[in-house]
Amino acid sequence: MLNTRSTRIAAALLLALLFGWIVRAHRKDGTDTQPTDTPAPPTAIQEPPTQSVLNNE
Repeated sequence: MLNTRSTRIAAALLLALLFGWIVRAHRKDGTDTQPTDTPAPPTAIQEPPTQSVLNNE
């Protein structure tokens, strides 16, 4: 049935996409992950905006 190389490659890619889609759907539905006790990383420090040379009136 799958006698040409391109047909076999296409079938393998379709199977890989199907498998990835099934795994993704399974992971979205499940709540198997446990919340961690580690705090969230600190946000980046934002510096106050500086005046540009063009706006220096």
